[in-house]
Amino acid sequence: MISIANADGDFLTQADEILRNDPNLNHEYLPIAGLPDFTSASQKLILGADSPAIKEKRVCTFRGP
Repeated sequence: MISIANADGDFLTQADEILRNDPNLNHEYLPIAGLPDFTSASQKLILGADSPAIKEKRVCTFRGP
């Protein structure tokens, strides 16, 4: 278990440091279209896996801030 509290009790700053310094994490933002696997799964969840709109490629999904 990792404690993220520092002497000043600044939890977020230390957590941010841990994440930023981890070389195994990707620190880049996703593209405006989002993560393809996630957006595809979202479309199927909302419209149904057998949706004609999805099958006819009439659906697009974008992520928001």
